[in-house]
Amino acid sequence: MVETIMIGTMIKNTGKWLPEYFKVIKNFSYPKEKLRIVFIYGKSTDNTFEVLKEEKEKNDLNIEVYSEPRDEAIRLGGAQASAAIYKDFQNLFNEDYFMLFDSDIIGAPVDLIEQLMKVQADIVAPYPWSENHRHFYDTWIFRINNVRFSPFEPPVRDYPIEVDSVGTCFLSKGLTFKSTNIENPYPNLTFCNNAKGKGYSVVALPYIEIFHVDLEKYGIFHNPLPPQSGGYPASGWITNEYPVKEWKYKTPDEKIKEQKEEIDNLMTSLGIRKGE
Repeated sequence: MVETIMIGTMIKNTGKWLPEYFKVIKNFSYPKEKLRIVFIYGKSTDNTFEVLKEEKEKNDLNIEVYSEPRDEAIRLGGAQASAAIYKDFQNLFNEDYFMLFDSDIIGAPVDLIEQLMKVQADIVAPYPWSENHRHFYDTWIFRINNVRFSPFEPPVRDYPIEVDSVGTCFLSKGLTFKSTNIENPYPNLTFCNNAKGKGYSVVALPYIEIFHVDLEKYGIFHNPLPPQSGGYPASGWITNEYPVKEWKYKTPDEKIKEQKEEIDNLMTSLGIRKGE
């Protein structure tokens, strides 16, 4: 059985690169009839709506468009404070998987979805780069032990690695996405942190890359919210020298066995014998 996927995308003032976004989606090898692309549209000052309408009319894709919810936090914090939009995605969701896919993604492997699914993690993401590998695109959200990734020397490995959080593009199993609370600030960060608190896995794939528009050439910069908003990382950088931990899929039985072993080891360290 081929699983269904809801692709969620927020769009606002993205008319310049929206056609490139659609090229990426159309090039995916995953069966298009299994994809539902849901846009949350924010009132724009460019031709975003016109481009979206044109692309919707000429492409044989399952596309739905909804208005951005009224929320003062969105106005003040933009995409960094868009929990209301994510909750709209959750309310609209009824597929097997949810895939967040930023509107400024202009390059991705044709088999991206299949590669992400293959890992079987609860939340899994490729490495996001700006075009031409100018810098790692999402150093603010990609973290390990709450330390953010280096913008120029993130850990590069040929295997999945455990992380705290991922952003801009990720694939989440349906139950994980539907059952996890998403809050401001930085909804991607809180989603992943809350998911990990429920025992779900969050994994990054350094060997799979996607590419974003280099927004700086358009004079667009993503600045953090004020420190008092919360969500700030610890000091330092996760670089290629950092001893990252490889993630491997475990069956439910393997997880239960591992948990029992951890409990037994804890009891032994405390001098407690079984049955006492």
